Amino acid sequence: MRYLPIDSIRISPDRQRRSFDEESLGDLANSIRSNGLLHPIVVRQGVDSGYTLVAGERRLRAVEMLELQGEHYGYGEVEVPAGQIPANFLGELSPQEAEEAELTENIHRIDLTWQERVEAINKIGRLKELQSGSSIPSTTLGPEIFPEMDKTAAGQAVRTAQILARHMNDPDVAKAKTTNDAIKVVRRKEEARVNSILAAEVGTQTASELHAVYHADCRQWLADCASGRFDCILIDPPYGMGADSFGDGAGKRVGIEHDYADDAEHASGLIRDVAGELFRVGKPQTHLYVWCDIDLFLVWREIFEAAGWWTFRTPLINIKREGGRVPWPEHGPRRCYEIILYAVKGKRPVTHIYRDVFESTLERDTGGHGASKPIEAYVDLLRRSCRPGDTVLDCFAGSGTILPAAHQLKLRATAVECDQAYYGQCVKRLQGLDEEDDGLKELGL
Repeated sequence: MRYLPIDSIRISPDRQRRSFDEESLGDLANSIRSNGLLHPIVVRQGVDSGYTLVAGERRLRAVEMLELQGEHYGYGEVEVPAGQIPANFLGELSPQEAEEAELTENIHRIDLTWQERVEAINKIGRLKELQSGSSIPSTTLGPEIFPEMDKTAAGQAVRTAQILARHMNDPDVAKAKTTNDAIKVVRRKEEARVNSILAAEVGTQTASELHAVYHADCRQWLADCASGRFDCILIDPPYGMGADSFGDGAGKRVGIEHDYADDAEHASGLIRDVAGELFRVGKPQTHLYVWCDIDLFLVWREIFEAAGWWTFRTPLINIKREGGRVPWPEHGPRRCYEIILYAVKGKRPVTHIYRDVFESTLERDTGGHGASKPIEAYVDLLRRSCRPGDTVLDCFAGSGTILPAAHQLKLRATAVECDQAYYGQCVKRLQGLDEEDDGLKELGL
């Protein structure tokens, strides 16, 4: 390594052209001012007395910014002389070091895809391991690759790249639009895998003091269920709106998928299969809430009426505070509400006259379920119909929203889910409620 005059370094006109973000360069310049230059630039000797840049154009430009501002910076423990920059000659680098220098430079190209960037970062990590003979922590590697970032952010960026590199053979990961989207897919699949293992461990049913969870097809489970068991039924069946093939949402819920058939014929067929059975397993006086899509609201209302339910003419409206899907991303608008069909068996009264429009916010952790509903929304619906000790059923349980909602209102919930991974999520939620209760008991509450 030696110091070279900055004005003696030339950038080849045939070097790949790319733009530089001034704010990013400013961040890098501030980092070099505070922490020093971590890596010299790489040059080759020119035919005359000049030098041609091989790698480190961002570092060179950032140092030039400091020079224009009259600022000083260091390399190692030494302050770099004014007007100069530390540089390595290409011939002085080992093949591994030369490849690392090229990769480090390429990572900052604006035309690089995130997949290419992940591959480059991962390759740098492997080269470092070869040079040192041991693994390099991402917290150490990160600042070397991204000196413009703080150490935590740089380490996280490298760690994310290393994780994604191990999953690039998964087409769902590889086709993601961004690294954030890709890591969400990885996390969702890992959570589904863990939940499936949990589901297999506990078997097809499990219960706590108040609640029970079953892994079963709701149609078969209902056929085997005794009559007159439930005070309230709250279900969220497939909407029949083609959500399994949407691909919209404007990036709001990437990594969340609908892993079930969602065509209108299949969805309405399910409702026809269960409407009468739901009427039968309800007590003589029962309330029913059914999340549904506007296109099938009237169809489903007729199905439930034919099964004996007394249906409310118009839907209840749940406003989603955080917004929702964007079916027409280029034309809008954002869909910010969902509807619920409400029906009654017998003459069961409500606990209070509530508005037919209410708001709720979806929790961040939905267990990867593409149609998960907010606990807040379930609480709002259940409190209209139930009092402590009442029994409630959700035979399309999904990730198990019914469980914490019922627990909050001191109700006895039964959840039925056919998908093994989501059943595992229900079990996990049930176990979490037990742990919460145990914690309160230890506190004497």
